[in-house]
Amino acid sequence: MARIGLFGPGRSSLMIRNQLIWVAVWSLAAWRVASQEWNATHFTVCASLFPPMAICEPGADPDTFTGHDVEQMRIVASRLGWSREDYTFKCFGAFSDVLDDLVKESGSECSVAASGVTRSTVRQEAGMQFTYPTYRASLGIMVRAHVRKGSYWGFLNPLHWSVWLAISLTALLVPWLVFVIESIACHGFVHPGDWTRGLKNTTWDSLIALVNFGHFRVQSTAARVVVMGYGLIVLIMIQTYVANLAAFLTVTQVDTSISKEEDLYGQRVATVNVYGPMLRRQGFVPVVIQSDDNLLDNLVHRLRASHYKAVLMDEPWVLNTTSNQSNCDLQMLSETTVPFDYAFALPRSAPREFVDKISTVLLEMQEDLTSSRLVEQFIQSGNSSCPRGDGFSDTQSVRVSQIAGLWIILAFCIACAFVILVGYIIRRIPRALADAKAVEGFKMKQGLSLGRMRRIPTTYHPNASALLCCSQQCCAPQIADLRATVEVLTEAIRWLGDPSRRPSGNGGQMTVVSVAESPPCPEGEGCPQPGPNILAQQASGLVAQLDDSAKNSSVASGGDA
Repeated sequence: MARIGLFGPGRSSLMIRNQLIWVAVWSLAAWRVASQEWNATHFTVCASLFPPMAICEPGADPDTFTGHDVEQMRIVASRLGWSREDYTFKCFGAFSDVLDDLVKESGSECSVAASGVTRSTVRQEAGMQFTYPTYRASLGIMVRAHVRKGSYWGFLNPLHWSVWLAISLTALLVPWLVFVIESIACHGFVHPGDWTRGLKNTTWDSLIALVNFGHFRVQSTAARVVVMGYGLIVLIMIQTYVANLAAFLTVTQVDTSISKEEDLYGQRVATVNVYGPMLRRQGFVPVVIQSDDNLLDNLVHRLRASHYKAVLMDEPWVLNTTSNQSNCDLQMLSETTVPFDYAFALPRSAPREFVDKISTVLLEMQEDLTSSRLVEQFIQSGNSSCPRGDGFSDTQSVRVSQIAGLWIILAFCIACAFVILVGYIIRRIPRALADAKAVEGFKMKQGLSLGRMRRIPTTYHPNASALLCCSQQCCAPQIADLRATVEVLTEAIRWLGDPSRRPSGNGGQMTVVSVAESPPCPEGEGCPQPGPNILAQQASGLVAQLDDSAKNSSVASGGDA
């Protein structure tokens, strides 16, 4: 019985009751310690050098501390009603010292950590508490780069080689089109003697247009449409080239072997412990650098020494580092990876109510755009002579794919020119058929050629212009001379047939001589007077010549001459 009383159920109940009493006592003691600690009137805000989030030096005057998180904490303290005597800043030499202080079971020196602390489940499980996010960040990618040195042929860099090739081929093809279309539209054919000289002149005009020093000289609508499409290409290419050349000459040019995130998959990249697991899941091979007083300097030095392909760290720090370098040998890519949040970190002993108060103020700052102004002031204000990853470089010169629409417009203009040309030919077919039937030996091909003639000489076709120059402008003097000759002969015939109209003097003697020199006519045959017959025959021949010239002129000019 005694054994039962000593070790039985009664003894067990007593032990459980005593344990509960001890737990309650220790909990009350811990609560009193925490209450005494957070009821204090002075708080310590810890930071470590991590620009641009926190810029400080250990042992320096706290009033000189600055940075995004430092200034944000000052605004939070002001809105919580804290005076300058209620809190102070302390700068640690190593960021890891701040993290170690926050995870202490008790006796943490830091009341709040404002130094670009990343929220993570690992740190939260270690005992840290986090406020509402202070900034939405991601991992920036910093790679090695080399400054491109100038060369004698650097003026070619603004345009990709494919663009230069496309422009050259276009400048050689367009003259052929202009030459042929202009000749067919204005003359109806291409004269064999015009090919060499005409193509040479059109090619020179095409090349001169590229340097904005000349233009094509065409008369037909179809050729003008082609020239307009070509002129659009020349205009835009000149403007694009001048703009890019100015940027190339005034902005430092850098080249990198890494241009996008995918280039680093499977490659060694440097980072810190908190980002290692996330980068490994992304396909990188992270090399974790231990946190110490020289962490940031070691990351930059080893990257320059090619110990790894890139550094993947907080985007604000990467942007700040690449913007404040002097030799542009480090480059930040335009794309980032692994988004995360910054927040103020508090120790495990901080009351939850205190954490919630800071979170409420941070939310208010986000709503009234105070946080946005701080971001613009400290994070997005980096100015540098070194271009960003999306700056101008060989791989981003103007390519054909970016301006292919210009050649589509040119092709459309060429198609319109052919439509105009075909429509003009069809419109001239009925008149050509009529001309071919009206003139003996006049073929359909000639009818189409003459029917399309514009009666306007063209610059590039001198032989065709001379051959087909049978309009009123160039044939009118010849026809006028023939008409004058016929009128003289007609008057002479009338004068011989009517003696009353014969003038006296030398004119009559000249006529007698002409009659006397006529061959004798046998008596009794009734032949007409010999002089008038000869003159009449000459007049008839000239009249026939005049009729032929007039008919050809009418056919050539489309019936207008």
